[in-house]
Amino acid sequence: MAYLLSTEALLDFLAKYPNGKVAQWASTIPQRHINISVVSLAHATISINDLPPDDANRAPLTKNLEWVTALAEGEDRLRIVDQSVAGRWAKIAPLSLRRSTGAVLGSDTRMVVATALAHDLTLVVAKDTWTDTLKGHGLRIVDPFT
Repeated sequence: MAYLLSTEALLDFLAKYPNGKVAQWASTIPQRHINISVVSLAHATISINDLPPDDANRAPLTKNLEWVTALAEGEDRLRIVDQSVAGRWAKIAPLSLRRSTGAVLGSDTRMVVATALAHDLTLVVAKDTWTDTLKGHGLRIVDPFT
C-alpha cells in the first residue's frame, strides 16, 4: 500500500521528527511507499516562511523540509497536480465538506485529497467528519494521530 501525507501530517512530521506521531508511524512503513503532494509542500514552505526570522524552530524546520523534499524528488514520490488530479478535484470541489469545527474544507486540502484519489494512495490524515464523507468517493485514510 502507498500513502500520501496530508499537509497536516507533513507539518507534524517536520516539526516533531523523529518523535512525533506521524514520524513514528512513518518509521513502520517502507520509505518508498510514502508520497508528498506539491500542494502540501507549498503549504509547509509558507508556514515556515511565516515564522519570524529569529524563531528557533525556523532553521530545523527548513532543514527537515529540504531533506524530505530532496528524498521525495529523488525517488519520484513528489506528486504534482496534473490533469488526473484536476479531474478528481473538480468532482469533489462542489461537495459540502466541513471539518468537525464547522470550518469549510479548503481548496488546498481538497487538492491533496484529489491527489490521493488520482494516484490511488491512502491519505495520512487525522480522521474527521469530511474524511468520513469522502470515503464514499473512494478515499482511504490512515490516522496516525490517534
